[in-house]
Amino acid sequence: MPARKHDHRVEEILGLLGQGKTREEAARELGYKGYKSLHIKMTRHGFRWDRNAGRYLPVCKEKALTCPCPRQEPLGRAARIIELIGQGIGAKKAAQTLRFSDHREMAAYMAGKGYRWDPVQSNYFVRAKENIAEEKSGEQCLESAETDYTGSNNAGLFPNATRYLPLLEWLTAKQDKLEELLSGQDDSYNIPRFVIPGGFITKGVHMSQRLDQMVRDFSQEKKVSQREIFEVALVDFFRKYGYRREIDAMLKMTY
Repeated sequence: MPARKHDHRVEEILGLLGQGKTREEAARELGYKGYKSLHIKMTRHGFRWDRNAGRYLPVCKEKALTCPCPRQEPLGRAARIIELIGQGIGAKKAAQTLRFSDHREMAAYMAGKGYRWDPVQSNYFVRAKENIAEEKSGEQCLESAETDYTGSNNAGLFPNATRYLPLLEWLTAKQDKLEELLSGQDDSYNIPRFVIPGGFITKGVHMSQRLDQMVRDFSQEKKVSQREIFEVALVDFFRKYGYRREIDAMLKMTY
């Protein structure tokens, strides 16, 4: 029997509960008189309340066939978050266990790592791979559009098309760089390594706790030492803001 379809309100309820809110809080936010009305809504759409997990679960065992699954293995802290939530402890408890200030900060962290909350699975999944079919379809559309723009038989359909061809050619030439900028994801294998001359000292610096945690996470996930992270950041900073000649001269020193 196919999984029962549910409406947008059910998705909202699952989403709020996934954020760590109670049924009472979710019912109040969505305008229900009480959580019992919310509960009736969910049971009518094929969900049951799991007290241990603190969330609604599909009654249908075929739910795994209808839910998107991650196409890549989660890493580091993100993997731990998915593991804990999968054990049924809830988002609030998972956030507390992993030393986030609250579940909202954890949700922001996961969004920044490229994960999206799946209200049916009640867990996070990688969203970077979810539109592969759409991307292929888009590529086919672009190929078709290119034929329409450049084909002599269709010149009359797009009389102003030629004025945009230089721009399209420039965008095509810069495609890799644009994808890197828009995706917000860096390839750890492209992180430069610098041989900094001179001895080493220990320097204490005050910084945001969240920024410090981000440095720790990046260091662990990308297998890069914290010292290398700060070296690369400082070299890049000096080059961008008026010290390019000085930093380049220092990097050429060998002693």
